Amino acid sequence: MPFDALTIASVRDELEQRIIGGRVQGVLVPGPLTISLEIYRSGFGRSHLLLSAHPQHARVHLLQKSPSRDAQQKPTLLLLLRKYVRGGTIIDISQPPNERVLAISIAKSRGAGKRQEYRSDPYFRGEGEEKQTIDDGRTMDDGRWTIDDGQPASIVHRPSSIVRLLEDEADEDDTDDTDDTGDTGDTGDAEVTTVELVVEIMGKLSNIILVGEDGAVMDSIKRVPSSINRYRVVLPNHRYTPPPPQDKCDLAQATINVLSLELSKTAEQDASAPAWKGLVNGFSGISPTLAREVSFRALGDVKARIPDVAPDPARLESILHELQALLNLGATGAWEPSVAWKESAHGELTALDFAPYPLTHLEAGGATLERHASISEAVTRYFDALQTLGGHSAFKAQIRRELAEMRGREERKLYALREQLERSEASEELRRKGEYLLAYMHTLKPGQHTLNLSDENLKIELDPALTPVENAQAFFREYHKARSAQEGLPALVEQVEMRVSYLDELTTSLDLAVTYDDIRAVQSEVKFAGAPAGTLVDGKPADVNLSPNTQAKAKGRGGKSQEKEKVPQPLRSQTSRGAQLLIGRAARQNDVATFRLAAPDDLWFHARGVPGSHVILRTGGAPISPQDIEEAASYAAAYSRAREEAQVDVIYTEKRYVRKVPNSPPGFVTYKNERVVRVKPRVRE
Repeated sequence: MPFDALTIASVRDELEQRIIGGRVQGVLVPGPLTISLEIYRSGFGRSHLLLSAHPQHARVHLLQKSPSRDAQQKPTLLLLLRKYVRGGTIIDISQPPNERVLAISIAKSRGAGKRQEYRSDPYFRGEGEEKQTIDDGRTMDDGRWTIDDGQPASIVHRPSSIVRLLEDEADEDDTDDTDDTGDTGDTGDAEVTTVELVVEIMGKLSNIILVGEDGAVMDSIKRVPSSINRYRVVLPNHRYTPPPPQDKCDLAQATINVLSLELSKTAEQDASAPAWKGLVNGFSGISPTLAREVSFRALGDVKARIPDVAPDPARLESILHELQALLNLGATGAWEPSVAWKESAHGELTALDFAPYPLTHLEAGGATLERHASISEAVTRYFDALQTLGGHSAFKAQIRRELAEMRGREERKLYALREQLERSEASEELRRKGEYLLAYMHTLKPGQHTLNLSDENLKIELDPALTPVENAQAFFREYHKARSAQEGLPALVEQVEMRVSYLDELTTSLDLAVTYDDIRAVQSEVKFAGAPAGTLVDGKPADVNLSPNTQAKAKGRGGKSQEKEKVPQPLRSQTSRGAQLLIGRAARQNDVATFRLAAPDDLWFHARGVPGSHVILRTGGAPISPQDIEEAASYAAAYSRAREEAQVDVIYTEKRYVRKVPNSPPGFVTYKNERVVRVKPRVRE
C-alpha cells in the first residue's frame, strides 16, 4: 500500500511544522471510518487534518479545503472527540521507529468544577468526589481514571512549556464555559487533560484510537474484541497495546553480510525472487514501493534476481547506501514528494503511486512524475485521482447493483401485466361468440359439439350437455369476468412503466455522480424507490409515485409533529454572461429546481427523449440572450444520458408551461410550447 513508514515520517514532519501549537476548532466525519479535524494555528491559518482507517485507503494528511460531512456516519468515537479533542491544543506528534503509526497528543484545559461525564457509557460516569470501581482494577475519581496496581504507563508526551501555557490561559479565562454534555463549569482552578489520538495505518487492521492519560483506550473507530484479536483488544477501558513489532531485522544495524543472509532466506523459498522482495521480507519498515525504488537506484533494474545480487559485495553495498539515503530523509528533511502517472491509449491519466521521494523506477518505465511541495499535496492529488477515475467505484457499484435488481423486478412485472392485458383484450371474441350463438341457435341440434360459421370465419366450441342459451350465457359470463380484470390493468401497466423510467433516471444520475455527496443523493432516492409503498425511509414516506404535497400529507398523518425534511438542493452555476443556473443532479433535485425554486418566467431545459437533469435558467423577468440559452442547453445535454453524443437536441420552454405528472415519481413532467435547440454537450469540470 502507498502509506508506508517513510511516508508517515514525511507526514509527521509536515504536521510538526504546520499544526503543533494549533487549536482544534472542529471535528466532523466525512465518510465511513474517517475523521477530520479543523485546526487553527496563528501564522498558518486553518488546516484540515484527515484521518482514515479505510481498509484500502487508510491515510493521514492535510487537506487543502474542508471535506463535506456525511450525516449518515455517527460513530461513538465522535462524541469523545468533541469532548476531549475539540477546543484542545496539539502539543506533540510522534511515530514509533519503522511503524505505520502516528500519535497526536492533544491537551485541553477544563474548569475544575466540570464533570467529565460520558453519558452513553457507564464506565465513564463520575459523580463529584465519589469513586466508581471497575472489575479490572480501574477507578474513577472526579471523572479521571486511575489504576490501583501501580503507575499507569502513559503514552502521552506533553512539553511542559505548552502545558504551563494552557494552565495559565485557563486561569485567566476559561472560554469553554459549557462542555459538550451540557454541564456548566464552576469557577476555580482549571486542570489540563491530555489525550492521544493514535492513527494506525495497517491495511485491513487500520484504526483510529483515542487514548487517555492513564494509557487506557477511551474509544476507537473500530472496536476489536478478544474474539477477533486476543493479543490486542481495542475496547473502552482496556489498556492500549501498541501493534506488535515486526519479526524482521533493523536496517540501521545491517551490514552487507546481514543483507546477503536475508536475501538468501527469500531465495530459499523462491529462487527467481527479485532482490526487492528480499528487502521487504527481511527488514522492518520497507514497503514494496521503497524496495523497488532502492533496487532500481542501486542496481539499475527492478527485476534483478537475488542469486545475482546476494553473492556480490559491491551490489550489496550499493543497496545499503541507497536504503540509508532514503531512510535518512527524516533526519535531513530533504523530502521530494511525487506522484507517478500513466497515460492510457485513450489519453486518460491514471495515478500509479505516490511517495515522499521521486519514483524514478516508475519514471523509467514510462510514467510521468508530478512533483509537489508537500507530501499532503501529493497524497491529496493521488486519492482525488482515484476517486475521480474510479468515481467511488465500490460505492457506485453497490448502488448500481441495487438499481439493476429493482429494474429487473419491474420489467418482469411489466411483462406479466402486458401478457394479462393481451389476454383480457381477447375478451371481445367471447362476446362475439355469445352473440352469434344466440343468432344461430335455431340451426343447432341437440348434442352438437361445434358451430361453424364459414362466412364469418368463426368456429364456436359447444358443451353438448347445455342448451344453446346456456352455452351463450357461459360465453357472456367469461366475457364480463375478463372485462372486470381489464379495468385496472392499463393503469397498472402505466404505473410500472413510469417506475422503470424512474429507475432509468436514477441510473443516469448515478452515472453523472462524481462526488460522494452526489452518490449519497442517488442512494437516498434508491431507498425510496425500493421500499414498499406506505413505509417510512429515514423518517419519510417511501411512496415515490406521490407528489411532494401528497408526501407531506402522508408524513403528517395523525396530527403528530414531524421533523422538517431537508430539501435536496440542486447544483448552482452560471453562464459566461452571469445568468444564474439551477441543475438537478437527481430526481428529487429536479423537482426542487423546477417546482420550488424556479419562477414562472424562468426557462426550463431538458435533453429530448433521454433521461437527464432539469436545468433552470433564471431570467428575472428580463430578456435572455441566445448565448445564455445555448449555454444552458449545453448543461442539460452534459447532464443527460446523451452526454457522449457530438450533438444533442434539447427542449426548452418557460417554467409556467411545465406541469408535474399526477401520481408520478419525482422528476416526471409534461410541457407545452417547447422549442428545440441542438447543442454540443458542455465539458463537465
